Amino acid sequence: MSTWVQRGLAWATAFAAVFAFYAHTFLGLPSYQVTPISAAVVAFGLVSMAYLGFLDLQHHRSETPARWISSMLLALALFLALLSTVGHAFADVVLVPEWGVAGVTFGVPVLVGFCGVRGEFLRAIGVMCVVFATLDLTFNILDYFGIAHLVSHVGGVGSSYGLHYLGAAGSTFAAGLVGFLAVSFVASGFASGSLAANLARMAVVAAFIGSLYLTGTRTYLAASLVSAAIFILPANRRAPLVIFGGALAALFIYMTFNFASGDRDNALRSLLLLDGVEDALRHPILGSGPSYIESGSLIASYQQLHEVGVVESGIAQFAIFYGLPAAAALVAASLAAQAAGRRFQSFASVVLCLLTSVLAFGTPIGSFLGSIAFYTALIYCQRDELRETRMG
Repeated sequence: MSTWVQRGLAWATAFAAVFAFYAHTFLGLPSYQVTPISAAVVAFGLVSMAYLGFLDLQHHRSETPARWISSMLLALALFLALLSTVGHAFADVVLVPEWGVAGVTFGVPVLVGFCGVRGEFLRAIGVMCVVFATLDLTFNILDYFGIAHLVSHVGGVGSSYGLHYLGAAGSTFAAGLVGFLAVSFVASGFASGSLAANLARMAVVAAFIGSLYLTGTRTYLAASLVSAAIFILPANRRAPLVIFGGALAALFIYMTFNFASGDRDNALRSLLLLDGVEDALRHPILGSGPSYIESGSLIASYQQLHEVGVVESGIAQFAIFYGLPAAAALVAASLAAQAAGRRFQSFASVVLCLLTSVLAFGTPIGSFLGSIAFYTALIYCQRDELRETRMG
């Protein structure tokens, strides 16, 4: 009975985590009103699943050295982050928003760790992303052909920024992350699908990638193309993930610092990335403590983004908050989990690989959905992947 309740909670929480990006569109309310409600619903779902999982707790030992090492490294990263937070709480005044940032940092992986249905949770996230990516695709098509302008697009044809269709989410980041997860989930079925089913999958993947192109998100468009290439080509399903993740991170870092004249996005990103590295080196051991960064209402200018602490790198951000050792342990935990032996790459392993890659030049875990997807995929690869593969 408890397992069925957890599965229901997994689907409800997955819906809430994805719908948080779209609530303002469908409810007609500003984001600052609906975001706290969405966060509370997601938090309630995670706490409830963790509580029920704790009552039915079963110890599943990591079955390979790489998975065990990954688990230990994740525990070390969270322990060091906790030390940093506690230390700064005694030395500085930590406000409520900062405690919220720390709560997400520790709360999501700990609660997911107690959850007993991580595999079901990942499937629910994948399905919900497919549903909402379809909505984004519909909105983009209607806007592109001038049938209806349900959400305002931004930019203009021929401008350095380009024309971005923002889907139902009204945000390049939100539509990009949801689209990437949708593409990865649909493409993950290629290994076991029939010819007819795989042809349908190819059509859906192509449509979602086209929608991401219209959205203008270069990061998640590239990640989606890599994800599709891993799953569609049989040889790639057995290739080491570090090759794909490393290539994607290296490509975007190269593009960031070798931008063409007039490429305002990469010019700004390069400055913020350099600031992030410099800030991380100022307090290398325990960092400078968690900080709440609100950049949604700012103009995309260097001065404004720099003043609030935007650094355009999740790894650099983690190092600034909690220190270089904690950031290194987190990345190493992900790499160890990716390196663990598996017959074929899975939805969880590919999502973990590419979100880790994006962390080098973006902040995918800055949202509830990104954080949940990252940590659930990581802990699933550590503790559930082999067991569920054998059972399946």
